[in-house]
Amino acid sequence: MKTYLKMTLFALAVSNAPANAFEMQHTTDSVDAQGIHRDVEQQTFIQGWQDATIETSLLLNPVLRGYRIEAEVVDGTATLKGSVSNEVEAELAGEIALNVEGIRKVINVLKLQDQKNHQISEKDSSFIQNLADATLSAKAKARLLASQSINGMDINVTTRHGVVTLRGSVDHGAKKELAIYLVKNISGVTSVNADIDINS
Repeated sequence: MKTYLKMTLFALAVSNAPANAFEMQHTTDSVDAQGIHRDVEQQTFIQGWQDATIETSLLLNPVLRGYRIEAEVVDGTATLKGSVSNEVEAELAGEIALNVEGIRKVINVLKLQDQKNHQISEKDSSFIQNLADATLSAKAKARLLASQSINGMDINVTTRHGVVTLRGSVDHGAKKELAIYLVKNISGVTSVNADIDINS
């Protein structure tokens, strides 16, 4: 449950983060204390995103979804802890982690457990779906915030069973269409409901 809680809290934090949390920092000739602080914050955010992305990917994988696997990322190196039933599953987990953007190395310390312990309860299944929805909301919010044309703070994002709902307002019809386009192209999104008003 510790892993689930960490991913859920991170996904919710991202989906409600202020716009400037997603702005890329530009390099300048002078580096002051404030700049260093921003770099540390950005690195912490990236590593948290990588942690959550790896764990969510493992949790949603049909082979690995019943296992409790935790990931910890430091400087592009992901360490996997937990247990699986065999070496093939351990290797699969490592490959999934290695495919996450920014991950250059995986330290796989997964232990082997008895196959009979690999079961998914109805409660776990429901939690997995809620986590997947929260993750999609976080990804959608991040895309809206990253757009140079849309004020992502003016659009709220909710997701249920892969269906993303956007609520808010924009000042041009093209911005509404752009918001829909940005979100519907996210992997895992089945459809987009756009309850967005156009304020002339």
